[in-house]
Formats: sequence, C-alpha cells, structure tokens
Amino acid sequence: MRRLMAMIGIALLAGCAGKAADPRAPLDETTSKSAQSYVECLAPKWAAFKPVRQTDTETGYKLTVEAAYTAAPAWAQVDRAGEGARVQIFLPPEWAETNGWTDMAKDCL
Repeated sequence: MRRLMAMIGIALLAGCAGKAADPRAPLDETTSKSAQSYVECLAPKWAAFKPVRQTDTETGYKLTVEAAYTAAPAWAQVDRAGEGARVQIFLPPEWAETNGWTDMAKDCL
C-alpha cells in the first residue's frame, strides 16, 4: 500500500513540474537570409511583447522569451545552413493556439 501511495505521489508531482515547450516545432523553415540577419529581424518583433534573451550557439543563435505566469520558455533556434539559415520555433503548450509568435517569425523569412 505504501508503494502504491508513493507511486501516485510521484506521478502527481511529475504532472506539476513545469511545462516544457512542445517538441514539435510549429515552424521549421529555411531562409536565404544569414542567421544574423534573421535574428536582427525577429528579435525586435518579439521584444515588443516580451523581453528577449539572445544566446550565441555553436551553429547560430537562440532567442528565448518566457510566458508571464508559468515562465515556460518559447524559443527560436536559428542555425546557419549553407548560404542561409534554418529557423525552428518552439512554443510552450499554453501558447500553441496563438499564431502571433510564428507569424512574426514567418514575416522575417
């Protein structure tokens, strides 16, 4: 009985641990723009709504914003790809129904 209660408790706690971004990218595109040029377009658009943190990666850049109440991150992974860049947008589940973040990303393609 104790084991059953412990397992139920662990399962409940696991459900309460922060929500991660949906592993399926709602946007996965390439652009002829360089990774830097793309980030220079997208960062100000996102920053108009949420503070943006920009990080350099080995392959390009990562832009991150956080949801106000859950602090779940949404991010854009912008990697150099040949003469252009590959752009992937990842949104937390509570943002999945909003198109604004991906629309801004599409505008910069």
